Amino acid sequence: MYLMVWLRRLNKEMPNNMKSEMDSLSLLKHLRECGKITPEFEVMLSGLTLEELIALKLETASKLVKGKLYGIPIWKSIDVIIKDAILKFAISVCHSKVDASRFLGISKVDFEKTYKRYNLNSYFNFKNKKEK
Repeated sequence: MYLMVWLRRLNKEMPNNMKSEMDSLSLLKHLRECGKITPEFEVMLSGLTLEELIALKLETASKLVKGKLYGIPIWKSIDVIIKDAILKFAISVCHSKVDASRFLGISKVDFEKTYKRYNLNSYFNFKNKKEK
């Protein structure tokens, strides 16, 4: 069953009756629509490791405040930051919430709670897309 999810994703062949509301969600598409990234940026980004990307993001954020990130509990916040990123990735690559929960290795109930906690409906503008 789990293998079928990834085979369908790889082959991009999915019957219409199996499509869900999450099929249209893509982090890349969302960031492009917001004007935050370009295809050229994606190429440059793919050359960086995850560690380099995080360090670069922190360095650019600290430049804005002249190197004074005091009071921000980065070390304690890293778990939340990483979980948020992985959750957005799972939503982008999976066809449904059930598939995403399987991908993450959590129950459907835990996935739903996490999805609401991170307020991902508003992040992906899900309600606006549904109305169009």
